[in-house]
Amino acid sequence: MATIKTRERAKGKISFLVYYRDQEGDQHIKAFTSKNSTKSAIRDANKAAEKFAAKIEAEKALGILEIETNQTFKEYSEQFMEIHLHNKRPNTVDNYTKYLGYINQKFGTKKLPEITATELDNYFLSLKKRGLKISSLKLYRDILNLVLKSAKKKHLIKYNPMLELDFDFKDTRKKEVKSVDEDTLRTILNSFQMDYYIHLLLLGIMTGMRLGELCSLTWDRVDFNKKIIEVRTSVDTKGRLGPTKTNSGMRDIYMYDNLLFLMFRIQSHIETCKEKLGNTYQNHNLVICKYDDKPLKTGQVSKTMYEKSITYGVHFTMHKLRHTFGTHLKTANVKDVQNLLGHAKADMTVNTYQDFIELDKKTVNLLNTTIDPSKYLS
Repeated sequence: MATIKTRERAKGKISFLVYYRDQEGDQHIKAFTSKNSTKSAIRDANKAAEKFAAKIEAEKALGILEIETNQTFKEYSEQFMEIHLHNKRPNTVDNYTKYLGYINQKFGTKKLPEITATELDNYFLSLKKRGLKISSLKLYRDILNLVLKSAKKKHLIKYNPMLELDFDFKDTRKKEVKSVDEDTLRTILNSFQMDYYIHLLLLGIMTGMRLGELCSLTWDRVDFNKKIIEVRTSVDTKGRLGPTKTNSGMRDIYMYDNLLFLMFRIQSHIETCKEKLGNTYQNHNLVICKYDDKPLKTGQVSKTMYEKSITYGVHFTMHKLRHTFGTHLKTANVKDVQNLLGHAKADMTVNTYQDFIELDKKTVNLLNTTIDPSKYLS
């Protein structure tokens, strides 16, 4: 049963405190304070308290009572995110933590029930006016929705305002071509004097591997007898080694003839470096590495590709090589392409060499006719 108690405030104001318990038995208090000391103001506050108490009792009787929290968005979001991110990749943790910090600059001090759909719409509009990409806006959206959806699930708010947005997250800009044409590839390849960058680019476009996967690949994951490359790891922008981006990203890539030729050439180049450097050669066992076996940093690689793009007037990124690999195989067997790119949700126990010797002949032929590495290697 809800009870109402009165308390005198400064300047003759009166507060009517409604004490009530939720369905779990936890006590809550909601205060209704008169605007001033006049009888009419005090009467209005009393009526509001009585109305609220009656509403609480009715909702309890119907079993629909939901208690709104006094927690701020910052308090709850940080608690939630600590749990949500506990088993995520370090790069994901960094991104979500950074963007949550930006969000808390706007909503951190607001109580969870005070956040409205209109306020969120205006927030996304302001971000767009600042020139943020749709991909960034979607990350803001996803984080806000994760937090508020959880708050609703735990009955801390009555509804999730993210479900009532008017803001359109569709990208109306003309989508750029994501693949790399042969002229652009040749321009970029010819601009490098370092063999390891040429190896990196060729291996990227011939396997569709992500940059982090390429930079973490070691020779113990290359089986020349079975003709497969085992993709199991990736490094992030801070050089931290971890699993691939997704579980399906753990895959085996069949070494068709041209790819096999490239891998032998890379191996031969590394043996030459070992002979020249002797004891100063570091034994990280990396496939793609500097002359002394030091690893390539993904951030530096991306920066270098950006600088090349500016210098030669082209738009080139490492990820475009992955798209190009997929584009070359657009007429291939769909299952083959999904397995090669790591998009399929196949169990790793069936992802063995026996699967790859059954690659569609059309797929193998396409792979062998897309890129001829001998044209770019000295």
